[in-house]
Amino acid sequence: MKTPVLFDTDGYSLFVYHCSRNLYRISIMNDLHQTRCFEGIYPNLQAAISRGKSVIHNLQALQQNTTDPSKF
Repeated sequence: MKTPVLFDTDGYSLFVYHCSRNLYRISIMNDLHQTRCFEGIYPNLQAAISRGKSVIHNLQALQQNTTDPSKF
């Protein structure tokens, strides 16, 4: 496994590990150091990064919906 690519965005850190060929592992850590891991087959590193950013966007939306009292 190669060294991860790291991105920090809005309270989340994205790590993308290249495992072999087109197999990547994506780990996302929040500001509380809770980590979620995902494995996927992506044609290249950029596609894996894009997927990781999409997951972060979804996590942010979920967090906003669960902490905003006006959504209830």
